[in-house]
Amino acid sequence: MSTPGSTARLWQILPAYFADYWRRRTEFAHFLGALPCWPRPGTDFDFRGALPSIRAPTIVVAGVHDFAFGPEPAEMLRSAIPDAVLAEFSDSGHFPHVEEAERFSQVVLEFALRVCGGVPGRPRRASDMASTGRPDARWW
Repeated sequence: MSTPGSTARLWQILPAYFADYWRRRTEFAHFLGALPCWPRPGTDFDFRGALPSIRAPTIVVAGVHDFAFGPEPAEMLRSAIPDAVLAEFSDSGHFPHVEEAERFSQVVLEFALRVCGGVPGRPRRASDMASTGRPDARWW
């Protein structure tokens, strides 16, 4: 499918990417007709084999109502990346940063402060953050 064709299809199905698009349709209406789509085979995005080599502090974000990348794939990602943590958003689909913007900001800020030990510019491994040597996989 072409980029224009894929984009038109995305706009048709976009409400499915939100936890409750129809109740909040006025708030999210600007997304319809605005997001482009660049079609590529799913194999172009399969980096599962490289996940264990990630050494940066990592937070995996998942909307509970995300049909494309929900809690199960997010847990797979979290468990494959050393010391990664998972933040689930119960009132979100694919766009927690939009659907739960305030909570998303709080979670990201808390994560940043935890990995920096409260000092900007001083990252730490997630395993340094818990007295057990391994952080709780789900902070929130």
